[in-house]
Amino acid sequence: VGIGASVGECLAVAGEGREQVVRFHRPMVAQQRLPSPPMSSPAPNAHATIAERIIGNITQASQPAVSPDGKHVAFVVTRVDFQQNKYFSTVWVAATDGSTAPRAVTAGDHDANPAWSPDSSLLAFTSRRSPTKGDATLHVLPFGVPGETRTVATMKDGVGDVAFSPDGRWIGFTSRTRH
Repeated sequence: VGIGASVGECLAVAGEGREQVVRFHRPMVAQQRLPSPPMSSPAPNAHATIAERIIGNITQASQPAVSPDGKHVAFVVTRVDFQQNKYFSTVWVAATDGSTAPRAVTAGDHDANPAWSPDSSLLAFTSRRSPTKGDATLHVLPFGVPGETRTVATMKDGVGDVAFSPDGRWIGFTSRTRH
């Protein structure tokens, strides 16, 4: 399966001799944007205004993960908040056939690394939702079945490379550990 992303415009999914472009437009992603506080400077200079307009509108799709059943693609939408000088990311899902609009399925500020269970009923993702600042968390979200998001691991030094075992009973991931 070959996958590519074009910043702020679409996500292409190709496989088995067919290609489908899943479009997600910047205005739809911008609806998820947190309100920005007014600029602290009473009269911003022209360069600051231009920088805010350009940087504040950066929205990027990345980390596509096609579900094993081929019906959905999960991906990360990252945006820049110019006022807070931070990146914010959420996991979105779209139907690969384009039948439904892409939608955010997570609401954290730093959600990433989507990974599907072998039966496509669970979507794992990483975040920083721990009560301890800086700790990384691993979550599992039921998809297409009833249930709530569960936190399955909290690590001090990050979580990455998330993968389910072939039978879907285990989740593997990488993390640094201190000795």
